[in-house]
Amino acid sequence: MQEKAIAIENDIRGLLVAYQVAKDAAKLVRQNFAIAIGYNVVALPVAVLGYTTPFIAAIAMSLSSVIVVANALRLKAEPVPESHVRWQSERVAQ
Repeated sequence: MQEKAIAIENDIRGLLVAYQVAKDAAKLVRQNFAIAIGYNVVALPVAVLGYTTPFIAAIAMSLSSVIVVANALRLKAEPVPESHVRWQSERVAQ
C-alpha cells in the first residue's frame, strides 16, 4: 500500500504526527471489526437456537454498537505527542 500526504509547512514533524494518528486509527478499525465479528459469532447461534427473546437480542445488539463507538472514541481522547505540542508552541512564540 502506498500512502500519500501533502506537507503544508516546511517541517516534517506534522507528517510524523499524521502517520501516528493513521496507525492508531487503523488499529482501532481492526479492534472494532474484531468486536463486531466476536459479537456475531456468539449472538447469532444463540438467537438461531432460540435461547433469547427478540427484546434481549435487540439490547445486546445496541450494547455491541455502543462498545464499538466507545472504542472508536478512544482515538479522539489520546493526547497529541509532546514533541508536536512543543513544536507548535515554539511557532506561536516567534
